[in-house]
Amino acid sequence: MSNELDIYHGPGNALEVVPEVIDAEIVDDHYGEPYVELSENNSGGGWWLSDEDWHNLAKAGWVVDWAENRARSNQNWVRNSVEQDEHGVWRYMGALAHDAKRYGVSLEVAQAEFRDITGQDPDEEGCECCGQPHYFSARDSQGNYVD
Repeated sequence: MSNELDIYHGPGNALEVVPEVIDAEIVDDHYGEPYVELSENNSGGGWWLSDEDWHNLAKAGWVVDWAENRARSNQNWVRNSVEQDEHGVWRYMGALAHDAKRYGVSLEVAQAEFRDITGQDPDEEGCECCGQPHYFSARDSQGNYVD
C-alpha cells in the first residue's frame, strides 16, 4: 500500500501529496478572493462547451470543477450525479465539467476571456425552455453574489 494520496486537478493531472499533509485542510489557492463563476446549462438538449473548451479555460487560469471531483464527493447525491464513459472519463450528464471560477478579474473581463477562449457568446439567450447556456455571476470573497 502506498503512503501517497492523489489529489485530482483535471483529467490526467494527479498531484501527489506527502503523507504529512493528509491531515491538513486542503483548500482552493484563491480562498478569500472575489471571483466570477461560470455555470454551464444544458440548453436545447446538449452542452454548449466541448471538452476542448473546458481544457482551454483551465489553461487560461479558470478553476474548473471537473466531473471527476464530483465522483470523489462525500455527498451521495453529488457522487451519484456522475458516471464514467466508455473511456473511463468521469462525466456529469455527458459533460466533462459543469462550472468554473475565474479569480482576479471583473465580470466583464471574465466574459471577454470566455468569448476569446471558446468562441461563444457569453450573452447567448439559448432556447425558451432551458434558458441561457452560460450564466456568469460575480461573487465576493465569501461567495456572495455581487450586483
